[in-house]
Amino acid sequence: MNKNHRTVAREYALKFMFQWEHNATREAKIKMKNPHDLSIELQRFDTTYSETDPEHPENLLTPAIKEYAMKLINGTYQEEENLEKILEENLQKWSVKQLKKMDSIILKLALFEIKYLPETPSKVVVNEAINLAKAYSDENSYAFINSVLQKFI
Repeated sequence: MNKNHRTVAREYALKFMFQWEHNATREAKIKMKNPHDLSIELQRFDTTYSETDPEHPENLLTPAIKEYAMKLINGTYQEEENLEKILEENLQKWSVKQLKKMDSIILKLALFEIKYLPETPSKVVVNEAINLAKAYSDENSYAFINSVLQKFI
């Protein structure tokens, strides 16, 4: 089954952001708000990222996939402060700093897409976030992510 190109772009964006958040210094994270620096880091990431989905080799990282992933990554970093405020408003008894890194990234990507890229229906974005959580986070994270995003929409 061929994945939708936006599904592949979201997964690519998540993997890039997780690796970046895990390895980058505070100063490097600040630089990520510059689109040129982000582009350089994405080029570096591309050299280590598999160009195909091993389960579905027909899902190549096309220019359209990379373009949408770049839009998600760049936008999420540009709007990070606003997205964290939205998260804080929708988290019950939690702060953004208490979230697992993977969950935080999934939530920020989804909130960015819902708020700033309205061409994709919110329900689709929420479903995609749930699927990312099921694939890349803890077994209960998808329910938590669904709950937070449902409060927002």
